[in-house]
Amino acid sequence: MAFCGWANPSPRVASAANPDRPAFYLDLPVAYPSGELIQKVWDRCLSFDPVFNCLERLDNLRKLSGILLDAGSHDDYNLHWGHRLLSHRLHEAGIVHEARENPGSHGGHHTSDARMSPCRRGAVMPGSAPPE
Repeated sequence: MAFCGWANPSPRVASAANPDRPAFYLDLPVAYPSGELIQKVWDRCLSFDPVFNCLERLDNLRKLSGILLDAGSHDDYNLHWGHRLLSHRLHEAGIVHEARENPGSHGGHHTSDARMSPCRRGAVMPGSAPPE
């Protein structure tokens, strides 16, 4: 995933947890304010990233009855790039999986949703229709 994955740090927090570092109790992979990479922390974060650790877990992945990678083609956090790479690595390892890339963003919102008429939005999202 690259640094763009830090826009939504929740998946990374477990890998960077550090109870000795209040107030956030985690190690960031970059120094503040320079932005210099802290390699030791970055390596620890990558060890939790499936794009990087899948090769170490191929035997376990082969035991699964199904693997589905599902992302929006305009994902806010660029997860579709990681899914493409993970899918490639699974394919190269001969692991059966399904990779879907749907039109839309991280939350599943299709790019045309913003242009949906207010009346149509009311049918899809109760409470959002204009008053009559």
